[in-house]
Amino acid sequence: MTKYTNFDLEQEQLIGYWVKRYGFTKGDLDRHPRIDDVILLIRIREEFKDMNNYNRKRFNKIWNFVYFHKFPLKAKNLQTLKSLAEHTLRKRNRQQRQAQEIRNRRKSVNHTG
Repeated sequence: MTKYTNFDLEQEQLIGYWVKRYGFTKGDLDRHPRIDDVILLIRIREEFKDMNNYNRKRFNKIWNFVYFHKFPLKAKNLQTLKSLAEHTLRKRNRQQRQAQEIRNRRKSVNHTG
């Protein structure tokens, strides 16, 4: 019988919380044949939460392919992930430029009036 320390129990709870948060099970963490791909997809999903609906659907297809069907990520999948990341980054940059332009216009209106 294995004796768990408080640290071990806390670690187990944190791992349990983490896997539940990202929509898979603790058993998958130990036994999923493509766990590295799953973790990569989780990181991408977290980083690009603001992807548009079209890219989210593309991402979900890849997630299903890897997580549920247990297939490895292919070059085509990686290219799709790269594309949706680049698109989302361009969107963020455009939004930042627009917000800066609005701030600049507000400043100029406030200083001239």
